[in-house]
Amino acid sequence: MLRRIAKPALWLMTSAIPVFIAACYGTAYNEPEALSGTVKNNLGQGISNILVTCFGKQGVERDSTYTAGGDGAFYLEIQDADACTTLRFDDVDGAENGAYQSTSVAVDESDLNIVLQDAE
Repeated sequence: MLRRIAKPALWLMTSAIPVFIAACYGTAYNEPEALSGTVKNNLGQGISNILVTCFGKQGVERDSTYTAGGDGAFYLEIQDADACTTLRFDDVDGAENGAYQSTSVAVDESDLNIVLQDAE
């Protein structure tokens, strides 16, 4: 008789413990990380409407954003900074803010201040 009760009771306790732990401490959550910098022209002026795209190790796009007006700042929120190995900068508005060549750079978190060359 005791054996019949012990097995379901043991199963119930081992099933309930993770629920209680999650209720007390919450579930694991990876806080998003960010890459930020500026995109400027040869004169040091910020460029707006530049598409900034993050690519991972297999070349798969992770996330993208646009530079802000005026100062050329960008802020790219990503889940895993290690997954972002290359940033590509594309001029998507044509000649509206000047025409610039697309540029790809390896992610170096110490310096993400990019200078784009004029399109020829």
